[in-house]
Amino acid sequence: MTQPDISLIAVLIASILGFGLGALWYSPKLFGNQWMAALNVSAEDIQTEFNPARTYGTRFVTTLVAAYVLARILVHTETTTLVAGIETAFLVWLGFVATFALHGVLFEKRSFKLYLINSGYYLVSLMLMGALLGLWH
Repeated sequence: MTQPDISLIAVLIASILGFGLGALWYSPKLFGNQWMAALNVSAEDIQTEFNPARTYGTRFVTTLVAAYVLARILVHTETTTLVAGIETAFLVWLGFVATFALHGVLFEKRSFKLYLINSGYYLVSLMLMGALLGLWH
């Protein structure tokens, strides 16, 4: 199997976009306070035993993996436009993220509000990455 033509620079930039969006999304400026309320935790609770290098490092790596996999999907579907990149990212989110993430509401008694906050982040992040990767071919 030959390797698809994927720009690793585009994947890296898409990862930075997705990671940066998370910092904004979960900040008090957007949904940070609602997210903490849905989890029933305070900012102090989150800081307890918090290891920034491990937490943010792991999150960046997982975002990098997501961007790379999305790039492979876009190559395999011959996606070469911003709109097609967004559409494909939306379908990935709808088919895999939105559906599987609902598990937390159904079986873990997590709030639907938490589901919406987290799934909304995943949707916007994937669509941003899809737009960039769709254009950068």
